[in-house]
Amino acid sequence: MSDLVPNRPSPEGRMIGEQLARLTDKAEAELLAKFPDHPRRCKSCAFTAGTVPNGCLPTVMDAMKATMEMDPFYCHQPKPGPDGKPTTICAGWSIAISALVDRKPLPTPWPYSHEGA
Repeated sequence: MSDLVPNRPSPEGRMIGEQLARLTDKAEAELLAKFPDHPRRCKSCAFTAGTVPNGCLPTVMDAMKATMEMDPFYCHQPKPGPDGKPTTICAGWSIAISALVDRKPLPTPWPYSHEGA
């Protein structure tokens, strides 16, 4: 694990993160009108403008890829399960995918950050 490099906000990450948050904000208003008890985004959600994860380029690119491909994106806050894998779907991701037209995955041309280039 010593070779892991922590994500840090960058101008590019903030720019893309702002658009990801904008999509999610619009979708949230519509979703909550229909489902008022839908889970809310956590205080440090990658799908919320201005959070540290929302400004980290690898994180927002992963979040965008997961949204476009409708591949589950997990919340970073809950503790992982006994197998070390995440256990809770990110509320921001579930809100963002509610805005997708026709709910069809759209493959993206970039790998997830953990897959390398």
